[in-house]
Amino acid sequence: MLISVIAFTFMNSVVKYLLAFNAYQIVFFRSIGTLAFTIPLILRYRIPVLGSNKKLLLLRAVAGVISLTFFFQSLNYLDVGTAVSLKYTSPIFAAILALIFLKEKIKPVQWLLFLIAFVGVLIIKGFDTSINSLGLLLVILSALFLGLIFVVIRKMGTKENPVVIINYFMAMAFVF
Repeated sequence: MLISVIAFTFMNSVVKYLLAFNAYQIVFFRSIGTLAFTIPLILRYRIPVLGSNKKLLLLRAVAGVISLTFFFQSLNYLDVGTAVSLKYTSPIFAAILALIFLKEKIKPVQWLLFLIAFVGVLIIKGFDTSINSLGLLLVILSALFLGLIFVVIRKMGTKENPVVIINYFMAMAFVF
């Protein structure tokens, strides 16, 4: 987990300074790098490449591409720390979407914890009134679609291999 956190921090920092590339190009190159890992794993372990629930896999892939693209675009308008902090509001969106689409129950104490988490994001982010509105909109939309991803994966349960889920996402990102 520590290596993952360091890798994603490094990636987000590098993306911020890739001024010669737009978000679509960055998503494209990220997809190539990930596909270089997932395709050999699928072939080596003979995992069914198309999975069993194609509609949910495609929905997750589309939501993933939208979320990733909006996040990378938000980095053009926001500091990395601000964008990452605001992206961490995605569990709140996931809970609301799970309530609507999966009919999951959310206990009052959970709402209290979401509120505390949101206040924590505000404290980390600060109350900067000069935040770029377009950047804010992009990162909030990114968090919303990330919340949708969590709900779709929850709906899939353990029926799909995680490598297939990532492969769909990266294949869609490659095509996009």
